Amino acid sequence: MKTFRIHSLLGVWAVVAVILVIPSCSSRSRLTTEDRISRFENSLERLQRDLKIPGMAAVILEGQQVRWAKGFGYADVEKGIEATPHTPFQLCSVTKPVAAMIIHRLVEQGKLDLQTPLIDYGIDLDSEGTVRLIHLITHTSQGIPGTQYRYHGDRYGMLGTALKRETGKSFRTLFVEEVLEPLEMIDSAPNPADPELLERFFEYRRANGLGQSIRDADGNEWASSDLFDYDDPLWESSIYLAAAMLADYFDSVGIKKDRFLRYVDKTTDGRTKRDFAEFYTSTNEYLSIYERLATPYGRDSEGNMVPDKYSMFFNCAAGLNASVLDIAKFDIALDTDHIVTPPVRENDYRAFVTTD
Repeated sequence: MKTFRIHSLLGVWAVVAVILVIPSCSSRSRLTTEDRISRFENSLERLQRDLKIPGMAAVILEGQQVRWAKGFGYADVEKGIEATPHTPFQLCSVTKPVAAMIIHRLVEQGKLDLQTPLIDYGIDLDSEGTVRLIHLITHTSQGIPGTQYRYHGDRYGMLGTALKRETGKSFRTLFVEEVLEPLEMIDSAPNPADPELLERFFEYRRANGLGQSIRDADGNEWASSDLFDYDDPLWESSIYLAAAMLADYFDSVGIKKDRFLRYVDKTTDGRTKRDFAEFYTSTNEYLSIYERLATPYGRDSEGNMVPDKYSMFFNCAAGLNASVLDIAKFDIALDTDHIVTPPVRENDYRAFVTTD
């Protein structure tokens, strides 16, 4: 009996992972594997048509090899750009299992302890007990920690704070070093607005003899000493300011113009925009991925598919962009010792048992 894993990316807002078991011999059917794959392909075409999905892609793995891959529909309907197995899609919460794998590797290396209280990292959540890292990664941090499952994406994103404190590296850096580069995920990239973006911008300013403050369009001055104080409410505003600067930049170079969420109406003065454009153009290696991103679509009040906005942020909870072929590489890595050892794999797949 042969087991095939199938991953399909529907539009830009869903990932479906299923198992297709194809017996090598069956008394009920004389269909060849090629016949079964053809039928499966036809079923995906019907699915796309019936659900009015603008574009999607799918891949089938046999063992550790790609057996079949295909794009359906369009990555951009308005421009007539067809979806292919190499089309990057925004994967939203599929980022979480990638983060979990990285976290378990750090646990195995002795760099992270899942029993550590969040308060040790300066994260103070209103709780009926001690909230630990294990509770964030298992979505059991609400109520009495560990007693019930309640999904909370924003709290999952807080795991990045622990990673930064323990390793000195952001989740973005760890993702690139531990996953993206080793697996040669050539169609993948983190979302552009990560928490350290402004830090990198100010490092660039220091290296080029520029000032350590920037101004918004209203003339208000934002000093680096204020922007990077994580205990200051202004820090959250700085993230939104970074997203606004990115949106302005993408507009200026024609990348998905006006399609990235701005979140706030903040913008910067002309000099800061020019400095940021020079910084981002010279330091970001993923611009070609952002240019090829499949357009997100949503439904209007009448149920019609209409273009939607791209998300901007990247953290442990969301923000991964990848093609189905790259997700296949990650799937293969989970089943081999290429980037994870058997103990890490067992931890990743083991169910968490609540105490209630």
